[in-house]
Amino acid sequence: MQPSMMTSITTATIKSMRDKQTKEVQQLKTLLKNEVENRASLTRSLSHMQERTDAIVNSVPWIVVWINDDLRYIEVNGFFAELIGSAPRSLEGKSLGESDLESQLSQFITEFIANQNITTKALELNVKTRSGQQFFLLTAHKYNAGQAISLVGQDINVQKRYQQRLEKLNQSLDQQVQQRTEKLKESCDKLKQTKSQLIQSEKLASIGTMAAGIAHELNNPLGFIICNLDLLRNHFNELMPLLNALCEDEIKIEDLTKMKADIKNLDWHYLMEDIEAILQESKIGTERVSDIVNNMKDVSRVEDGSQKNCDIKACIESSLMLCQNNLKYHCQIEQSVKVSHKVQCSPGELNQILLNLINNAAYAIDEKGIISIRAFEKNGQCCIEVQDNGKGIPSHQLESIFDPFFTTKPAGQGTGLGLFVSHGIIQKHGGSLTVDSCEKKGSCFRITLPLAEETASIH
Repeated sequence: MQPSMMTSITTATIKSMRDKQTKEVQQLKTLLKNEVENRASLTRSLSHMQERTDAIVNSVPWIVVWINDDLRYIEVNGFFAELIGSAPRSLEGKSLGESDLESQLSQFITEFIANQNITTKALELNVKTRSGQQFFLLTAHKYNAGQAISLVGQDINVQKRYQQRLEKLNQSLDQQVQQRTEKLKESCDKLKQTKSQLIQSEKLASIGTMAAGIAHELNNPLGFIICNLDLLRNHFNELMPLLNALCEDEIKIEDLTKMKADIKNLDWHYLMEDIEAILQESKIGTERVSDIVNNMKDVSRVEDGSQKNCDIKACIESSLMLCQNNLKYHCQIEQSVKVSHKVQCSPGELNQILLNLINNAAYAIDEKGIISIRAFEKNGQCCIEVQDNGKGIPSHQLESIFDPFFTTKPAGQGTGLGLFVSHGIIQKHGGSLTVDSCEKKGSCFRITLPLAEETASIH
């Protein structure tokens, strides 16, 4: 190859390499320019972001603080600086001061740093500031391997004011509840007193209704007791001369003979038998009077609310005795008591209920009728039924039969409280009082009462 041709090829190759290098340099410059522009844009964005973050941090009414583990400020927001009366920039690098807020922060941070097991902790602060007493809910977080701490504190003054107001309202409400409870207690006491008076009035009204009958029942035994006393006086007058003669210091034989004749004339054996009979009849009469008076006392006494083991058979018999005069002229009594255990109840109140039911049954019978009184045990309870074959209760009145002051009797013959009081007493004893009735066929009132817990058998 000729020298001129080789020179031409070398020049062309060098030019091509220079063009390629120039192009690569140009591309590199473009890349560098783009990178510079991107970095500048990123710097501006970061700056804008920092400005926005600073604006937000300094504008929110929250505590925002960064502190070193040696208790020196790294950075604070304007709200915190204002609380302690300083400028934000003036605090950077300084130690925590002696204000109330900084003292509490210092103690808290010292304990927080000492505890290496936790990285986040919350605290409620109650501090005195230039604006007065304020409350903050503070959250602390360790960063930079525990060598620095960020603190963010939310202003909870509004919540605290509402909480304090709520506490005052609750306290006021408690006082109102206490006052109303006391008033309610007073009302309950008055209601109990009124109820007791109402029950007692109904008892006395029931006894008042039967007063004539009870007087008649008392008059019969008292009548023959008085007659027996007169006979006893006459017998005593006949025996008195003989007794006086026997008391003389000296008794002649002729006097003894005369006394024997007088004794034969008196029919001594008949006299002794008659005196014994008079005393026995009088004893029975006085016991009858005593039973009637005791039954009246059982029904009319004021109960103290205490419950006892009650003999149902005895309660039924005592109630029937008081009602006897109302029953014996037109009512036949059929009685069946098959209760082997006692019942836990108030005997006086149960007597009152039975008295009321028996009298109502007698009233429902116009001429002649039957009253059946049955007592039996069923499902662990004592059932007492008072049934009559009288005129019955109309169906439209059955719903009101236990309402206060409701009565089917004419004006002046009933208070309308008997069944109402009876129903309340049975409910108080944990039982029930129900009625089945059919007009012109009769009624059946049914009482259920729990048996006594210690069911001692009745012998």
